[in-house]
Amino acid sequence: MDSHYREIIEKNVGNRVVGLREVLRRMSEGRILLVVLAADAEEHIKGRVKAACTAAAVSAVNCDSMEELGRLAGIEVPCAVVGILRETAG
Repeated sequence: MDSHYREIIEKNVGNRVVGLREVLRRMSEGRILLVVLAADAEEHIKGRVKAACTAAAVSAVNCDSMEELGRLAGIEVPCAVVGILRETAG
């Protein structure tokens, strides 16, 4: 497992999106820099995220569990995927 995902998520508190729908939407807009994917997410979710990452040339790192990813993302429920947004000029 990748271990630096904790630091990445913590450093990007205001610059991330949580959940499959939001991550895929922002990725289609070209706004995702990096994806953190829970190792225990359902296979169909992991497959969709990995395919989208490949198509968008976005890197993905693994998190140990959905429970940990949800906690790191600051939500009270398990989470399959978090996207780190590209910083926008402005």
